[in-house]
Amino acid sequence: MTNHLSLSSDEPGLRPTTAFRNVLILLVTTAILATLVFVLLVPYVRGRLVAVKKATLADMTAMAVGIVARYDRLAAEGRMTVAEAQKAAIAHLRGIRFDTDNRGYFWVNDRGPRVLMHPHRTDLEGRDVGQLTDEDGKRLFADGVAAASGPEGAGFIAYRWPAPRETAPALPKVSHVRLYRPWGWIVGCGAYLHDIENEIRDLKTHLVIGCLAVSAVVGLIVALLTWEAVKVERSRQEGWKMLRKRQEEHRAVLESSPHSIVVYDLQGRAVYVNPAFSRTFGWSAAEVLGRRIDFVPEDEREKTLAGVEQAYAEGYAALESRRLTRDGRLRYVHVSAAAFRDETGAAVGQVVNLVDITDRRAAEEALRESEQKYRNLVENASDAIFITQDGVIKFPNRRMIEVSGYDAEALASLSFVDLIHPDDRPLIAMRHEKRLRGEPVSDTISFRGYNRTGRLMWLELNAVTVEWEGRPAGLNFLRDITERKRLEVEIQQAQRLESLATLAGGVAHEFNNLLMGIMGNTALMRLDLDTAHPHWKRLDDIEGSVQSGAALTKQLLGFARGGRFARRSSDLNQVVQGAVSIFRETQRDVKFDCRLQADLWPVVMDCGRIGEVLRNLLTNACDSTPEGGRIVVVTDNATIKADQPRPRDLAPGRYARVTVNDTGSGMDEATRGRIFEPFFTSRRMGNGAGLGLAVAYGIVRSHDGLITVTSRQGAGATFAVYLPAADESATVEPI
Repeated sequence: MTNHLSLSSDEPGLRPTTAFRNVLILLVTTAILATLVFVLLVPYVRGRLVAVKKATLADMTAMAVGIVARYDRLAAEGRMTVAEAQKAAIAHLRGIRFDTDNRGYFWVNDRGPRVLMHPHRTDLEGRDVGQLTDEDGKRLFADGVAAASGPEGAGFIAYRWPAPRETAPALPKVSHVRLYRPWGWIVGCGAYLHDIENEIRDLKTHLVIGCLAVSAVVGLIVALLTWEAVKVERSRQEGWKMLRKRQEEHRAVLESSPHSIVVYDLQGRAVYVNPAFSRTFGWSAAEVLGRRIDFVPEDEREKTLAGVEQAYAEGYAALESRRLTRDGRLRYVHVSAAAFRDETGAAVGQVVNLVDITDRRAAEEALRESEQKYRNLVENASDAIFITQDGVIKFPNRRMIEVSGYDAEALASLSFVDLIHPDDRPLIAMRHEKRLRGEPVSDTISFRGYNRTGRLMWLELNAVTVEWEGRPAGLNFLRDITERKRLEVEIQQAQRLESLATLAGGVAHEFNNLLMGIMGNTALMRLDLDTAHPHWKRLDDIEGSVQSGAALTKQLLGFARGGRFARRSSDLNQVVQGAVSIFRETQRDVKFDCRLQADLWPVVMDCGRIGEVLRNLLTNACDSTPEGGRIVVVTDNATIKADQPRPRDLAPGRYARVTVNDTGSGMDEATRGRIFEPFFTSRRMGNGAGLGLAVAYGIVRSHDGLITVTSRQGAGATFAVYLPAADESATVEPI
């Protein structure tokens, strides 16, 4: 190590070629500077000036066409005639000046080309200038028409043109023309290229002066450097002693470093290790000096060798790797290697710094595992989780993407308010304002919203204030409660129907007792009268009314208790066919379409009462369907699973289903909610008591089935009857 890290004892004196070398540097620097300026910089600046001038001209014609378009809009709005608008536009453009000394101007011609306005050549206004050429034979205005007639409606033309207020020959000029299609006008403006050449000439003058100044400064610097070199050479003896002292200080720094430091020679042998190396890896200096340290694991050797080669080639290399301790333990280390060289510049070894990062790696791995756990928790949560900040949605989880229907990129540009039903937005906004003011608000809130397909959903939101990327934000937990809301409505409807059934049963029972009393007294009165008595007919009327009332109470009891049934395993298709055939004969103005599944599961049922259900449904469908309408009756097998959406009172299992669909007027939500209530009817007074669907509901419920309805106003209605299928071993009895 002493040979590689200590300074040589030889102390070279002043070199006689230092002044010559400095002068040569001055000459070469001046030549390179002049070449860069006049061969590269000046042509580049000329090109940039021309490009900037062209861009300015294009902007000016765009502005001029914008002025013309504004007058065109005034004419379109009726605030002036087209002729007045064109005249005003020409006057406006004629007075505009720009560029150096206000020599820039606009001219206007049509596609003729005929000059409509030229502020410096009024003698050309109104004339056809299609054949007008410059000194080089270029047709000035015709070329402008061709350039503006291209697909972009604009372009550049180059030609010669006399400068305003000058008698010198025509000068090179570049112009930009732009077409205003509604009027067929071509607006142009240009710039003289000799202005750019003047700027380049001025630039060259300044650059020459600058180069001379730089050369003078460099010469002065070279002289000062030469003088300083002489002084440095004279002070090398004292500096050499100081360097020796500093070397010892550096050694002390190496010895006290908390990180392991190893110095290798070109053969990879250790020529120095500091005490930290021995503490970390377990080898003493005596055990490793002059030897290769075998502490690189087999799978790390290729990477380590690449780092060594990089350090020699580029002077420095850094990598993370693993090293073995003397007792075989693995340590993670950050390795930084730097090559050091002798006075001739040849590499003589490397200084390698090894920082033990085992504890840091363990902490980072624990942090990554923790982050992954939380990420998995968020991504696999059953609720939608997302951040709201600046009114937009950030960091949505997978469930949020499923609920909203938008991907993460679309949500990042979407305001959360856009997902809320317009009627519920004030409620959410008021809650947000209260939270910002620090007022107490409920933990959760329910509202309506839409997904990407426009489907209306009920949503439940729980939000807390958090810090996201250094700024306040909202952490939101969103749950789709549409199914829960639907079940709540079904529960409320079922409870209402159960209450009505209890009431109807009680009323029917009491009413039946009254009818029995009336019937008994009527029979007693008949005993004292003969058929010729004038009251005999009135007694017949009373008995008829009592029988009608008895039939009504029977229907009410059918709704309340479903009645008594003679059940047996039967083919539902036969019951459906019988009911449909009756209506086909009596309702000839309505078309019936019957689609029966051949292998329909049998049902344990009272065929007569189920037939009554179908007749009530078909009667309701016929009453709702106009002449020429269509009623479709379908039977099929339905397997209801526990994990699929279903009506609340429909248990999982096998069902035979009958669906009655009509093309009638349909019903609104309010009517649909009360359709199975007794005495509720949407028909006119006298067209039914409103018990048909209520009785059908009671019969189906008594068969442990369910009847559902879906409908929209003006879109017909669909009734579905679910009846539990019989066991697969059941035998179908003939009807």
